Amino acid sequence: MLFADVVGFTSLAERLDPEELRSLMMGCFQTLAEEIRHYDGFIEKFIGDAILAVFGAPVAHEDDPERAVRAALGMQARLQQLRAGVDGSTGGALTMRIGINTGLVVAGAVGEGKDYGVVGDTVNVAARLQQTGAPGKVTVSEETHRLIRKAFEGHPIGAVTLKGKTEPIQAFERFLDGK
Repeated sequence: MLFADVVGFTSLAERLDPEELRSLMMGCFQTLAEEIRHYDGFIEKFIGDAILAVFGAPVAHEDDPERAVRAALGMQARLQQLRAGVDGSTGGALTMRIGINTGLVVAGAVGEGKDYGVVGDTVNVAARLQQTGAPGKVTVSEETHRLIRKAFEGHPIGAVTLKGKTEPIQAFERFLDGK
């Protein structure tokens, strides 16, 4: 599960005309979605200024955790390019935190049965990891790190306490491609 959220969206929304904001975010999300799809991720939903993407369902690959991290790093790079092309303080405000977690979910029809979605604690942990990360960073759980450590060099940030969780979890960030 990959959960990405724009940092400072509320203050950005306060400064921009709603039409400008919509145009900016639509372009931003289109670019980020391309990166997710490039690695065969499935966009489960857009939630305001956030994206929830699934790697491993509905189509599974042996390297789905690596694909999620590659997509996340690509998203951060693409967002940096977008910032450079946007005027003044608006561009500087476009930053994102991304959290990735690996685990079991139930996937299938949700809502009125028309949409595909996922449910499970894995989703919650990805969202909470995103909240603990620094803007511009990708933060992953220990389980995800274990599965990607041959492909990426990650740095431990230690145990993080996540809202709603009884025990802290080990988290990692600052990934360098190890291949």
